[in-house]
Amino acid sequence: MQYDDKRRTISKITAIVIIMAICTVYALVADVGKNDKGFTSVTNEEARGLMTQYGDSMAIVDVRTPEEFAGGHIGQSINMDVKNDSFDIRIKTLENCPAILIYCRSGRRSKTAAEKAAKALPATKIYELDSGYINWE
Repeated sequence: MQYDDKRRTISKITAIVIIMAICTVYALVADVGKNDKGFTSVTNEEARGLMTQYGDSMAIVDVRTPEEFAGGHIGQSINMDVKNDSFDIRIKTLENCPAILIYCRSGRRSKTAAEKAAKALPATKIYELDSGYINWE
């Protein structure tokens, strides 16, 4: 009987170690793509998946100038020019959104905007379209 008790104890310990290992791996993988700036850069395909996943609860923010925005934009995007002094204040109005997708023309301004958004809204998931509007298909 002692042998069976030891075997059960070892099995329980093994199961606990395996579960802890799985949880650790999940915690490490959960933020894959998220950089130390607090946002995640995504491809066009990933952005489309996120837009489907979040639906209307995701804010899509075009950080180009109003003139660029008028020339075409993604879906129901809202325009918040990252170079405008009001950007830092305006981005905070999206604090109730669970996720924000930010894009610009080529991906440069959106990285700056995503970093600002991540600082202003630490509880919100911030995604940045890495290839910009010029590569949106």
